[in-house]
Amino acid sequence: MLNQSLLTAETEFMPRVARRVYCAQDAHLKLADGTPLHLEWVIEGTDGQLYTVRSEVGGWLSRTPFRGDLDAMRLVSSEKAEAIMWLTYADTGNADGESTRDGDGYPARCRDSLERWAY
Repeated sequence: MLNQSLLTAETEFMPRVARRVYCAQDAHLKLADGTPLHLEWVIEGTDGQLYTVRSEVGGWLSRTPFRGDLDAMRLVSSEKAEAIMWLTYADTGNADGESTRDGDGYPARCRDSLERWAY
């Protein structure tokens, strides 16, 4: 029989609370197939504050504090939120201020799979 405290002591599992990402209820712009095109997101920072982030690569770097009403916004699914945070670089730091990206700019958690599939 395994001792639970021994098992958890040997792992580096750190539970994280998912950060929330919001978008406008309706996007005024749409792609040709009707997919909504959002120009900005509202992303929760590691400090718990909400920020307006442009929908572009590295948009997190020019974020501004969100000054608005969340009633006009909707929560984005966790899968889509992860992709948005990766695209905008909102996932570049954690609560300890450490980067979660490696030297190539990829999230550190993706490095193993990237190396495995590289030719």
